Amino acid sequence: MLRGNRRAGLDHVNHGLALLLSLLTDEDASRQVASVAPNPKQLLGTIADVFAHLASQARTILRGRVGHGPSLPNLAKGLKQKKQTMDSFLVLLSDLAPAPATISIDTIPDVFNTLDEFGQYWAATRRHHTALTKIMTDVMNDADTISTNNEESINKFYAELLGNKRLRDFCDTSRKATHKLDTAFRPLFNKVLMGDPSSPDYIRAVHLRLQFLGMVVFEDPPQYLQVAALEARTPLFREYLTLASLALRMLFQQRDNDKAAAVNPAHQLSLQCGLAWNLFIMALFCRDPPTRDEALHLLRDYPGHDGLWDTRALHALALKNRDVERANCAEGTPDEQWRRLWRREFVFEDAGERVVLRFMAKDEEKGGEWTLVEEAAEVRTRVEDVRWVRQPLRGQSWLLMADLYADKF
Repeated sequence: MLRGNRRAGLDHVNHGLALLLSLLTDEDASRQVASVAPNPKQLLGTIADVFAHLASQARTILRGRVGHGPSLPNLAKGLKQKKQTMDSFLVLLSDLAPAPATISIDTIPDVFNTLDEFGQYWAATRRHHTALTKIMTDVMNDADTISTNNEESINKFYAELLGNKRLRDFCDTSRKATHKLDTAFRPLFNKVLMGDPSSPDYIRAVHLRLQFLGMVVFEDPPQYLQVAALEARTPLFREYLTLASLALRMLFQQRDNDKAAAVNPAHQLSLQCGLAWNLFIMALFCRDPPTRDEALHLLRDYPGHDGLWDTRALHALALKNRDVERANCAEGTPDEQWRRLWRREFVFEDAGERVVLRFMAKDEEKGGEWTLVEEAAEVRTRVEDVRWVRQPLRGQSWLLMADLYADKF
């Protein structure tokens, strides 16, 4: 990954996760864990956090093409043998370094006094939130309409997925916890940001706030059900953009002061940062066009790589989405337009060098009917040179997510 070789990166993630699975699920797992280090769970928990982040990325970054096998074959084989799923395994990873019993989403104080204190409660909140993906996968697996090619049934599927009671209840609990975190953290955050911008605490506070906002803004699926709810979140998107711009300015300044670091691949790679991905999601889902465009520009100038993500591929896809949005807004009510945008799905093939996008397009040969189409583009050169080509729909299902996420597929 240091040299942009994502195929090799997938190999490392594959072997690392398979090893962690064996370590956590073998009959003598406790003995194996204890043999790693004097205080093994803290060390393994740190490693697991990195690999869990990369595993989530690997779900949409295929080694080859859609339908040509899993990106992480060793892990997939191990999960099947251990009667685990990717989501249950990710929950196991999140439990490797449990917080002290006194630290949970139910014991958040009124005010945080230090960044370390906030960091502990933030980690506990993240561990609790890990269950979100499993809940969504369970809902998808229980849905009879996920493999249908009937548009009405697919719209019903999305409505039932994002409006599922179990999912809504879980997100309500998380929302209350993040509100408490926000209230308790803001005084400390504001105090730190009144200090020296070059201090370690200043930089850390910005990054902690970005991580926190990332979960609040981008990991609350029920808020994506109705377009009005998304429009109401524009101030949150704007706050995230402001902090992202600040973080990138600090990074550029550091590189200006250290020319050697600026050309060192190790200084251009982050294994846990989600900034590029969040900017990409904002460029797709925020309903305020100027905010979407600003996210797109930040993504264009993003100076590094976040794990397995190829920033060029994310930027190319976000640029293509701008064309999709432009065509989509020409007809229908806001709700009708939003339901068409539900149908956008994407996957990165050939270890991220090829992008596939599905979306609704107007077919003039069918009397102006909106139909699902699929286009692909090679992202091996400059984004300006990327060319999108229409191709037949592929995979076993009318929904790509059925092939990529649902365990029974």
